[in-house]
Amino acid sequence: MELDSFAEHLAVIRKRFASTVEGKIAEAWEALPQAVGDDATAVEKVAVAYQQVHRICGVAPTVGFPATGKAARSAEDLIIQAFRGKRGFTLSEAKIVQQALETLRTVAQSELELMK
Repeated sequence: MELDSFAEHLAVIRKRFASTVEGKIAEAWEALPQAVGDDATAVEKVAVAYQQVHRICGVAPTVGFPATGKAARSAEDLIIQAFRGKRGFTLSEAKIVQQALETLRTVAQSELELMK
């Protein structure tokens, strides 16, 4: 019985993750245009992008979305230097992060489709 309860709880968490992952990616994506530069807004938007992607990294593989977790980790690796340095992205960094977020979106959509 305990195993059934655990499986049910995991299914609820998995469903909640599935319902929020696209929004987290979108929020990180929307932060990018203002995340370039040296002003306080850029630093804040880098933090938004980092936080949203970081939330995906830990949960995705745990609830059965391993490819999404891997893609999120790749994006996080690109964002983390600016985040830790409390700085905005350079234009070239922002383009690379944008590509990583596009990949993350594609991978997540694929895994979400498999869930249906």
